[in-house]
Amino acid sequence: MARTIAIIKGEIGDYYINQPAVQTAYGFTSADVALGFDALFSKVSVESFIFYAVAFCINAFEQIIDLFRTEIETEIAANYIANKAWWHAAAMAFQKGYALVMNATTYLYSYATIDTTAQIIKRAAIRENTDANTGVCKVQLYIATETNGAISALTNADAALFAAYANSIKPAGVLIDVITGAGDVLAFGITIDYNPLILDSTGLLISDGVTYPVNAAISAFINTLNDNDFGGKLNLTKLIDAVQVATGVVDVDITAFSINGNSEQTWGTFESANGWFALGTITPTYQPHIV
Repeated sequence: MARTIAIIKGEIGDYYINQPAVQTAYGFTSADVALGFDALFSKVSVESFIFYAVAFCINAFEQIIDLFRTEIETEIAANYIANKAWWHAAAMAFQKGYALVMNATTYLYSYATIDTTAQIIKRAAIRENTDANTGVCKVQLYIATETNGAISALTNADAALFAAYANSIKPAGVLIDVITGAGDVLAFGITIDYNPLILDSTGLLISDGVTYPVNAAISAFINTLNDNDFGGKLNLTKLIDAVQVATGVVDVDITAFSINGNSEQTWGTFESANGWFALGTITPTYQPHIV
């Protein structure tokens, strides 16, 4: 990063006054030198003007170097393939119904035209998995689309098209798995201590007679997880924290939890089989909190 003109000028000036010949010529003592160049020379002195001019040129040169460095780093980042970020961008760029064209210079496949309406991949996550027995590493591409604005799995036909695309663009020798499917269905048994002045015994918000804040908080948490952290993990402590701040809620306890109908422990972190979660049944028990 380019130094400022003031910093460069100060470094030149301080180096100048630390030279024994300069100290002798000006009669500087060690105490004078300790004050620094700017304390010994006026800003309108010849020495100050000369050092400013030199500092200005050095600063301009360093800014040019910074510019070239940024361009080089951008070019490297754009052409470095097969890391997770590259795979994610490549997955999102898939265009249903379009042929790939090889770039004769880079030997990379891409689309001749970009059609965002044909880009059916709306969620993507990349994992690497190494088989414990064989040591073989595979790139796992978790993908999903949207149906009527809601996250959904790709059809078998679309998944096959995407797999053909992924196998065309991948570097030679890289093994991949394309994974798409239904979200893991979550079911909860949950006990809520609630403020009876705000919620009724069914969890209904008294003020509007429409909203169930606990159900809304859980639904929002799962939707946000799928949108912002597709391919991520469900942490039940974070889910409790989200419900804890819902209107009218005093305390929360998860009493039962299942994934796809299989009972699980009511604490910990869980990884989705296909990269996302679907909300199933919420069975709340409401207990009025008496102060």
